[in-house]
Amino acid sequence: MSNTTLRKNQKNQLNNTGINQQKLRAFAGELAKDIHTQDDLAKLSASLVKMTIEAALGAEMEHHLGYAKHEQNT
Repeated sequence: MSNTTLRKNQKNQLNNTGINQQKLRAFAGELAKDIHTQDDLAKLSASLVKMTIEAALGAEMEHHLGYAKHEQNT
């Protein structure tokens, strides 16, 4: 498989995620403005992973319980 085909396949995979690529690029561009060192990048990466896992666990718990956090179960 050529590099061009590989890049095209990777791009197609990203587009099939359902994530708005334009918003994601804008968000990444804003975050990149504050990255000056490798340590900055590592801290940002760790924070994003942590926030993503917390959001996923929260959504899973909400789905399991059938109601949102702090919402009264009726």
